Amino acid sequence: MAKDATFSQDFSTGAILDADNLDLVQAEAVAEFERRADDLHSDGFVGPTAWSASINGASLNFAEGVAYHRGKRYVAPAVYPFLGQSAGTYYVFIDNTIEGVNVATALPEASVGLPICSVVWDGSALSSLTDLRVIGTTGHGQLQLKKISGHFDVHLEVDEEQVYEVDHSAEALYVGLMPMPLAYTEQTGVEVELLLHAPNGSKTDYGRFLLRVKNVSYSADGYGNPSDYTIRVFYERTGLVG
Repeated sequence: MAKDATFSQDFSTGAILDADNLDLVQAEAVAEFERRADDLHSDGFVGPTAWSASINGASLNFAEGVAYHRGKRYVAPAVYPFLGQSAGTYYVFIDNTIEGVNVATALPEASVGLPICSVVWDGSALSSLTDLRVIGTTGHGQLQLKKISGHFDVHLEVDEEQVYEVDHSAEALYVGLMPMPLAYTEQTGVEVELLLHAPNGSKTDYGRFLLRVKNVSYSADGYGNPSDYTIRVFYERTGLVG
């Protein structure tokens, strides 16, 4: 860990170090380690600009600042190049295992990585940069329950089904164990099923989930076109957020 505090004493050649000077050196050293002990028990970014990401060609640049993760201190500026990565949407995080910046297609467990951002890489360029930082260190005792809820409408003919993605990362990004959502419809003759994976590679994670909706026998009335049958799906999800 790099030293943050600047000690007030002059240790240049010929400087006199008397008892008062020595006491002050010790007091400043103790204060520095107490500050670090307070900071290091928690995870997060120190200040609103610390480690903020920006796109620079095929790389992500991270602004100057300090982050703490699992008792370790990480100092930016830093750069992560994407050349050589397969195209896709990536979560960018401070990896506790390699002690540096890493990327993955799924959000890491809280014990493994501290999220910085997500970004889309098409093989040659970056886009859709989303900030995922927790500003200010957050101890486990400060985690709180948060519920997201809502609904969406789908139009399905009888025997037709579709997979729908609910992206709630702007409302809540859960930590710890991934909470499973509750989803249902009040209309009879409709199946609603949670999916962990979809054929296109999407999957349920800490900021979104996938639902398969099938119209088994639902009919709105005896007049309209079947393609106009509207099915309303309700959902809610509750878990810990930092």
